[in-house]
Amino acid sequence: MHEITVPKLNSNDSGYLLTAWHYSDGDVVPASAPVVEIETSKTAEELSSEVGGVLQRGLTEMQECRPGEVIGRLFPDEQQRQRFLIGRSEEPAADLAGVVITEPARSLIDRYRISQDAIRTLSTRVIRAVDVQRLIDEADVGGSRIQHLGKSQLAVAAVVAESHHTIPAAYAVVKVVVDAALAALRGYADRQKIAARLPELLIRRLAGLVETYPMFFASAREDGTAVLAGQVRVGVTIDIGRGLYLPVIGADAVTSLATVTAAMAGLRAKALREEFTAADLTGATIGLSLPAGDVLLAQPLIMPGTSCMLALGATHPEVIPDGHGQPVVRQVALLGLAYDHRLINGRAAARFLGGLKAALESADLSDEEAAS
Repeated sequence: MHEITVPKLNSNDSGYLLTAWHYSDGDVVPASAPVVEIETSKTAEELSSEVGGVLQRGLTEMQECRPGEVIGRLFPDEQQRQRFLIGRSEEPAADLAGVVITEPARSLIDRYRISQDAIRTLSTRVIRAVDVQRLIDEADVGGSRIQHLGKSQLAVAAVVAESHHTIPAAYAVVKVVVDAALAALRGYADRQKIAARLPELLIRRLAGLVETYPMFFASAREDGTAVLAGQVRVGVTIDIGRGLYLPVIGADAVTSLATVTAAMAGLRAKALREEFTAADLTGATIGLSLPAGDVLLAQPLIMPGTSCMLALGATHPEVIPDGHGQPVVRQVALLGLAYDHRLINGRAAARFLGGLKAALESADLSDEEAAS
């Protein structure tokens, strides 16, 4: 068995963010292949393993990791991976400052979203599944359970309720073929040492549309007028497991792909440390939802004070006819738009999405190379 360990990537950060696994549990990883992507406050790094094997991940995407931490393991074959999993399920895992929680107990805690305060009431150093089940049974007396929402979720709930109550929303979606864009971004990363991804490229391309589509960066008023912002300030959803945030990338940070990428890395670092201020979370003129995991399509809410919000789904393979009608496998992503129907009609929404689709599919990063 070979352990995948996080190296020390810089002298500034005590922790990093695991942003992407390139393989799933049970996949065979070739020797020297990039396995996982780790993001620091400055950049993103791909970690490779000098040996190959069958992968078992130790952390999920968008979790914090630290130098020296084992985040995955590579086994010589699937049989040894299964033996490891069986053995791990029987071992208790440390948690709650000296308390240990067995894996079956942890599964129940996660399934029923039991709080740490409730776990502490068990007053035992080793918590097993039977202990957690007793908590569940006691909470179910009367046929219902009460789950208190956290401060972050209550804030999200307030925004969602206001959006649905005040904004008559419509929705449209286009399919974007992203093979060329992904290849261009890989080349850009190799030459510029800047690990930009599709969300960063999308934000950068938005900066060029504000003059052509001013209503998409506007706010409706009750007197039948609209306030045109004239600037691109993008509110981006970030959720690393500690609550959903919608921090804003300011107009000065969308001037190049490099500045957008640096801004996104900074926001993820703030989310990891829960350091957002009120100034970080206000002033957006347009929104961008980035659904977690492998979600292909999501219909986002429209933030009060804006006229629309985009949603970029996960990249996935799809069979598409080429120019000669022959089936080929392409990497595609669905780009959705929720928009305020008081300000934007369907035809305008289609043109706006079409402009973004063309900008992403063109994969021309020559202007970004020159800027760098």
